[in-house]
Amino acid sequence: MRVSWPLELVESHTELASTQNRAMELARSGASEGSTVIAQTQSAGRGRFARVWFSKPGGLWMSVLLRPALPMERPGLLSLLAGLAIHDVLRNISSIEAGLKWPNDVYVEGKKICGILMEQEARSGAIILGIGVNVNFLQADFPDEIRARAVSLRMCTGQKHDLPAVAEAVRLALWQRYQQFQNKAHALTLSEWKKHNITLGTWVNVQYGPGHVISGQAIDLSPEGFLLVQDRQGLTQTITAGELLAEQP
Repeated sequence: MRVSWPLELVESHTELASTQNRAMELARSGASEGSTVIAQTQSAGRGRFARVWFSKPGGLWMSVLLRPALPMERPGLLSLLAGLAIHDVLRNISSIEAGLKWPNDVYVEGKKICGILMEQEARSGAIILGIGVNVNFLQADFPDEIRARAVSLRMCTGQKHDLPAVAEAVRLALWQRYQQFQNKAHALTLSEWKKHNITLGTWVNVQYGPGHVISGQAIDLSPEGFLLVQDRQGLTQTITAGELLAEQP
């Protein structure tokens, strides 16, 4: 089944500096919602906080342009929505039950299989969802610094997977989840994410600004998708954006 994005455009590249940057260019030029940029490899792929993103051949590196019709007072929900789409794909392809880590990662058996980057293109107001999935890597293919913390679809299933088929599956799952969101099913996105998350109920250390770290128990999400953390004094802090550092019991 093909994805029925309006006036869909899919660009496939052997190599790009960044699929995010190219999708930003498309957004500024007026490209339609659902336009997707895919690259076999990125020379300057990035994750959150401008970190270098490992994106060699063997992974799915894609960016999807969204133009939500609803007021974007809850943009963080789109990262959660994308995580749910990846969860759907992994379960459908190989019955893998992935765990969703706030705000934007997908894990399998304690290791990261997918990262998501949500950015807004300032001039057009479009949202660009960057999705990176480790598909056909073996453990030895990962750089030393992430080898112990990363996993791939191939490592989970013992077989290689067709990258275009995985890309199409991701687009379909994302479109289905996005349609729910556009129909104001924000609460459904939250409840579904909570069902599959690995963050709530755990003790977390959250860095939410230069030199600012809060420790406490992740107890819930706000209606906007923000993380609610109860600190050592019993006060509930709302984390609108941040990074989960090393967790502890």
